[in-house]
Amino acid sequence: MGLFDKLKKRKVEKKQKLELFVSKATKAAIAIANAYDEKFDFSEESITSLEKLLDGFSKSIPESNPEEEQIGHLSIILGTYLGETLLKNGLAEKGYYWDVVKPSSIPVLTHENGNILTPNDKVYKRLVNGEEDNVVSFYRFAMTKL
Repeated sequence: MGLFDKLKKRKVEKKQKLELFVSKATKAAIAIANAYDEKFDFSEESITSLEKLLDGFSKSIPESNPEEEQIGHLSIILGTYLGETLLKNGLAEKGYYWDVVKPSSIPVLTHENGNILTPNDKVYKRLVNGEEDNVVSFYRFAMTKL
């Protein structure tokens, strides 16, 4: 196997790992929603359900005092759902896709023109900053302006 074949193989393996990660995170997000009697079905309406969950989680942070790692983990799970919903509802058709941009290991939505959208960061900000980082407005902006 030549050098270029090895590079192609690594690229395919990276893509497969990322697809598996996104699939698992999305399933975990749906399970969280179900546990709170919310419906995650990749519709625009489900982003309102996501916002409702995030509002409750955000308000509980001061009393539950979670570790930073726990907030980060929840942000990645729910942010991946947000990203998948964006992709399924039009951003994939506009050229966006999941990727990991070094030095981070957190998936982002990337466009071939270099634009990056960070749904995981948005969810993190929503959790720690509160209502000012509403994910419904983020979703609507991304769907209409990108």
